[in-house]
Amino acid sequence: MNRERPVCAECQLLLVEFADGELSAPDHARVRAHVEDCDACQVELLRLESSMAALQCYWEQLKPDPI
Repeated sequence: MNRERPVCAECQLLLVEFADGELSAPDHARVRAHVEDCDACQVELLRLESSMAALQCYWEQLKPDPI
């Protein structure tokens, strides 16, 4: 196993920041590389992205209509 890649536990702690584009370039690259090779982290990222999209839709619906 490549020591530069985060293990699943570390990767999963960074997935929210990864999905939001908030990681530094090196951390983003490490997480992306790990997710590409790890089925469990791919599933977790898809779940997270789906939840984030649903929340975004919900928040958009709560915005008041412009007057």
